[in-house]
Amino acid sequence: MATLSIVFIAGRYHGTPWGLHVNEGGVDWPPAPWRLLRALLAVGFAKSDWDVVPEVARRLIIRLATVLPSYQLPIGGVAHTRHYMPSTGGKTTKVLDTFLRFFDNEPLLVSWPVVLPRDEAAVLGTLAGGLSYLGRAESWCSAAVVEDPATNVTWSRPCADGQPVPQGWDQLTLLAPIREGDYENFRRTQLARSGEVALSAKAKAKRAEAFPADLVACLLTDTATLRSHGWSQPPGSHLALYLRPSEALQPAVAAPRRSQRTSATVETVLLELSSDSVHGQLRPLLERCLPQMEILHDTAVGMLGPTAPGCPVLTGRDPISGAPLTGHQHTTWLPLDLDEDGHIDHVILHAPMGIDSTAQKAIARISRTWAKGLPDVMVNVVGNGDRSLLARQVRSRRDRPLAELAHANVWTSRTPFIAPRFLKRKGGNTLEGQVLAECAARKLPRPTVEVLARDVMMNFGFLRFVRHRRSGHPQPPNTTPWALRLTFAEPVTGPISLGYASHFGLGLFAAVS
Repeated sequence: MATLSIVFIAGRYHGTPWGLHVNEGGVDWPPAPWRLLRALLAVGFAKSDWDVVPEVARRLIIRLATVLPSYQLPIGGVAHTRHYMPSTGGKTTKVLDTFLRFFDNEPLLVSWPVVLPRDEAAVLGTLAGGLSYLGRAESWCSAAVVEDPATNVTWSRPCADGQPVPQGWDQLTLLAPIREGDYENFRRTQLARSGEVALSAKAKAKRAEAFPADLVACLLTDTATLRSHGWSQPPGSHLALYLRPSEALQPAVAAPRRSQRTSATVETVLLELSSDSVHGQLRPLLERCLPQMEILHDTAVGMLGPTAPGCPVLTGRDPISGAPLTGHQHTTWLPLDLDEDGHIDHVILHAPMGIDSTAQKAIARISRTWAKGLPDVMVNVVGNGDRSLLARQVRSRRDRPLAELAHANVWTSRTPFIAPRFLKRKGGNTLEGQVLAECAARKLPRPTVEVLARDVMMNFGFLRFVRHRRSGHPQPPNTTPWALRLTFAEPVTGPISLGYASHFGLGLFAAVS
């Protein structure tokens, strides 16, 4: 048995079944055999520097295409987000992004009933290890070959046409490759038919282009080419019947398991912010990160209701006395601009004390935020776990690692540092003294502090940042923004945020690569 284990890191799988429009709200679950083989081939070209498919990889793909795999499915529920995309004449068109949200961190197992030679098994392991997403690009995953999967569990298997559907099962079709020999016969027959009609040499060549040379070439053909030749379904494919447990897509069945998943305390949560495009508004500017982080925090605490005092990781207050917590162990809300357009598109929630299940449930209930002077923003939880995991998986538009979660010696200001106390010329309340005190309060080693020139600070746009909290909250003694460079003797791991309102986006630092 050749078996892959696939874990969806963000707990979500995005993929539209063949033959459905994206707005029909279907999910290709389990992932079709055709999708899986195309994904493996894509890894070879993207990460193994293939120019053509190597012979051993070709044999592997043909062998896997000969049989239909079985699936062991993690339980999840179907959900969707709605996006209003720009259209002609200044109008918008609605597009649904339907996905499967998993309630546990269990893997998807895909098992082909074949025995692979050693060289083909090695290629499969390499390709699986390079698989970073499956389906649409939001479906982050990690994959590996596993030995001897459990056989005493329920597997989703192919079924024969006309076979009665047992109780508790659903029948569905998945796009799968046909056998290589069957495709060769099909291609030969279709090309022979074209010979029965008088065609020019050019017309015959164009006719032959519509039929890829072999099954692997069929798998490599892109959608634009298929459409240009008038295919309604990829050549070399067929719709295979499968049986899937009905409970696989029923959230009600999975409710107890969902509570187990959320009971695990995590260090970091990642939120995605999207624009309420129906009203033509944009995501919040990075320079307004302070009020936006405040409203997200207030919304999360509001979701707790009367249980708020018992959730210090979100409130930042002692659950008994109500006094502010010390040590900066509760949640810090950190704005990210991954697409580098000057707007906040993601937010990291980081809490060294751990974000417990109560806090996670409150955060997950945030669907949107609105406030006077701020754009309406749609909010989605897209991941949680250890910060090192997010540091490996989350990258900028230019495919650069996340500088706010890096491991480095030198760090520079990403948002302005605001001194939390009145600045003095001497003593512990100089600018350097306050920075060192902030580092010590967070158990960071003592850095060398360099104040960057005013023109550098101006180029960063720090004067445009909102630098004080709303009325009724503590105000800074002075709103002068500072751009700093911190140099540590040994590398330290982010996030680093210091100074006034550092739990709401100010004083954030990014590693210097």
